[in-house]
Amino acid sequence: MEGSSTTSTVIHKLISTDDPVPHKTARLSHSRFSYAFRVNPGQKVLRLHFNPAQYRGFKSFKDLFSVEVGPFTLLSNFSASLFANALGVNSFVKEFGINIEENQHYLNIIFSPENSQSLDTYAFINGIEIMSVPTSLSYYYGGDIGVQVVGKSPVYVDSSTALEIIHRLNIKQDSVSSTANNIGNMFGIWESGPNRKAREVKNITWKVPVDVGFKYLVRLHFSEIGFKMAEIGGLIYKVHINEIIVSTNIDIVTEKDDENSIPWYRDYIVMMKGRKQEGKRELLICLESNDEFMDGQGPLKGFEIMKLSNPDNSLSSPHPLPPARDSSHWIIKNLVKVLGWRNMIATLTIIGLALVNISIYTLLQIWGASRTEEENKPSAKGCNDFVAGFTS
Repeated sequence: MEGSSTTSTVIHKLISTDDPVPHKTARLSHSRFSYAFRVNPGQKVLRLHFNPAQYRGFKSFKDLFSVEVGPFTLLSNFSASLFANALGVNSFVKEFGINIEENQHYLNIIFSPENSQSLDTYAFINGIEIMSVPTSLSYYYGGDIGVQVVGKSPVYVDSSTALEIIHRLNIKQDSVSSTANNIGNMFGIWESGPNRKAREVKNITWKVPVDVGFKYLVRLHFSEIGFKMAEIGGLIYKVHINEIIVSTNIDIVTEKDDENSIPWYRDYIVMMKGRKQEGKRELLICLESNDEFMDGQGPLKGFEIMKLSNPDNSLSSPHPLPPARDSSHWIIKNLVKVLGWRNMIATLTIIGLALVNISIYTLLQIWGASRTEEENKPSAKGCNDFVAGFTS
């Protein structure tokens, strides 16, 4: 580890946590610091744990920093306190995919506070995990192999791309006999589908909010029972991503070469276009069947959504906003927390600018919605038996 920093513990014990590893000790610094981990070549998942509580010697809501790994900017102008506050959680985990080349021996992670001594900004981290990704589950493709873009030609995702793991969902509540196809045995943190009474359904839609202006890798995991039913013609289904059909029961059967090459998962690229002022849009994944099946016993076992780094090697995105009805109050309150009252004129000026930006942002949303309504509105037919929404 390099750089000047200190270790501090949480002053007030958390009542609850959303992080299965609730780290209560943090490494904090008003200046840049870094970690160097010796690792083997290959793809890694980097997991950063943040517990934005109050720490001795550091003021709340003053954390504002960037995180870099090699040429990639994973986070920029990032406040873990504002992020957690907006999502209504106590702690959270950010997961990223990074490739280590053959000539690399270390994974270097740099934490840099924003340069503003007067604001007492600082960077911090509670925990770091690094995991190797099995070759069979790699998100990267070599040679001339491309990933199908929904509605367009394939694109190439190689080891020069970084990714952020946005969402993982384990749809089925029970495990399957095939170890290779058991999501519970896969690395990473998976969210389980809601425990609800099984019922007969035809269509299910999952809505996941994602940042606009990025490409996303969507990986669909198929179940063993779903494959067998499709093979004997007992289940006819279609999978839509953003209202475009990407997979059917016929596709998964015809792609099988032998018992050892069953396509347990398929990858797709989704382009989420839009203005940055829009913040987020919903990425839709829909399972549509002509026949009713028991909820949780369909062809899909789960899915993953990964954000891909842009041409600037950045994964950085704006902070999430709270619900629209209290967004202006939330912004003003947290600006005061970050800036304080030492410079009343400057603070009031910034608050005024924030209110103006909110008004402009609202107008842009209305204007943008009117232009893209037909392109982005949910389908009026199909995929409406059950809808599941998520926060991001």
